[in-house]
Amino acid sequence: MNEPGKGERETIQRDSRDRGQEEAESNWKVLRQTGRGLWMAVGTVSLIGWSIAIPPVVGALLGRWIDANWPGPVPWTLVLLLAGLVGGCMNVWHWLSRLAQESRGGDQEDD
Repeated sequence: MNEPGKGERETIQRDSRDRGQEEAESNWKVLRQTGRGLWMAVGTVSLIGWSIAIPPVVGALLGRWIDANWPGPVPWTLVLLLAGLVGGCMNVWHWLSRLAQESRGGDQEDD
């Protein structure tokens, strides 16, 4: 395999670091321009956490109720817990992709 030399690796790392820094600066610039500041970022992180945590808990509670009332070969607690986790993660992914699209200036919907 043809691996990059030391100079090439340093250049790639510097370019990657510069792109990351530019993106971070762009995100903060958007937050400042739209009147959204640090509290908006904190709220976003909190929303992400709750969006991932609540669906599995609801799924587990519903599954436990189903298992208690209609016992069967399928462990509904586990099935609905995993379904809630997948649904919560998909919801967060969709929400973050829309937020990223807005921060880049694209307001078109991709339904």
